[in-house]
Amino acid sequence: IQMNMTIENKLIPNLRFSEFEGEWSKKRLIELSEKISDGIHSTPKYDEKGEYYFINGNNLVDNKIVFFDKTKKVNEEELKKHQFKIGNRTILLSINGTIGNLAYYNNEKIILGKSACYINLTETVHKGFIFNTLKSNNIIRFFTSELTGSTIKNLYLRTIKKTKIHLPSLPEQQKIASFITTIQRFGRSLRD
Repeated sequence: IQMNMTIENKLIPNLRFSEFEGEWSKKRLIELSEKISDGIHSTPKYDEKGEYYFINGNNLVDNKIVFFDKTKKVNEEELKKHQFKIGNRTILLSINGTIGNLAYYNNEKIILGKSACYINLTETVHKGFIFNTLKSNNIIRFFTSELTGSTIKNLYLRTIKKTKIHLPSLPEQQKIASFITTIQRFGRSLRD
């Protein structure tokens, strides 16, 4: 959903649920996150019998993590060498080659490569609202304008951290996220 966010130089959307009023704030994504980082920059020791999948940005498909036949695995010992903290407030974002694919982290047994960024959100924001905001045309245009590299495009962590998010109150974030989810489900049911 794209809407004009300025009325008389204030951040107030033109289209809004009737029970909400007032100005939205503008925050950088780093202000809404406990940590924004990427995966490991080295090649781990693979183990076909390992429990943990080594994923990159190309594993982020249709809002979820997808494991392919060619997706390598590592064991727990290798995972512990490269431990990073992700959890139920984590959104994953592809940042190298394929740019802008998103997925929710749902406790999959994974280790991240350098082309996947993780965003650990604070409790002050609604994860679904931020997720859908990161998929918006404005954010995608911003990411595209900031890409580096001639052959393989890269999105730097500093760009992600400075990404500006228009932010309503938490109850309004929840209502918007719920509305978007309902529309997406309806769209999927029409396709099926």
